[in-house]
Amino acid sequence: IEQFYGLFLTYALIEQFLYYLNLTTSFPVEGFIPVNSLHSIPVPSSIETGNMGAFFTSGDTLYSYSSDSAFPYATDTIIVYNTVTNTWSNLTVSGGAFNIAGRNAGFTTTNAEAGMGFYLGTGSPGDQHSWDIEGLLIFNGSDSNDLKWTNETANAPVVDAGSMAYIPISKDGVLIAFGGVDTTATSDAFSSSCCYGTTDMSNINV
Repeated sequence: IEQFYGLFLTYALIEQFLYYLNLTTSFPVEGFIPVNSLHSIPVPSSIETGNMGAFFTSGDTLYSYSSDSAFPYATDTIIVYNTVTNTWSNLTVSGGAFNIAGRNAGFTTTNAEAGMGFYLGTGSPGDQHSWDIEGLLIFNGSDSNDLKWTNETANAPVVDAGSMAYIPISKDGVLIAFGGVDTTATSDAFSSSCCYGTTDMSNINV
């Protein structure tokens, strides 16, 4: 599964593809990766995509979060791609309706061995719309027949568009998030054109 890296691209009247890089092959790294090093897999028209979102991984399976076009309505389903059988599907996840297309530029990371995915972010600066979902999404894909997730809001920072890493220490591991923007604040640098308030890089959320 480590050889896959991609994102959905959707345009009117144009086919959808999942792009990936095969890490078992050789390619130059002294600059931008050549376009011809990328491979593509067609995405069936029955799988609706249209946003950036994030990938969670578990075994040979990719789970695409916040990438479908149900915006702005939250759902309890997730797009699934099996890299071995080359099959796509939409599966139901127990725990609530937490998949929303507008939540697509947050902090994300995966613990592939445990089949766990994490997503932190609101998706819309300033919480301007009632359909925003805040907090930390915890996705459990360890059992493909019993997908689960929760959305923890207690003490979760209201941030977006940063980086996050899973560190395998302690019993359950640790998430470290840094950078991005504070979606509740406005800074002078951005106030004339947007509602972002940049986050001090010295502030690390653990």
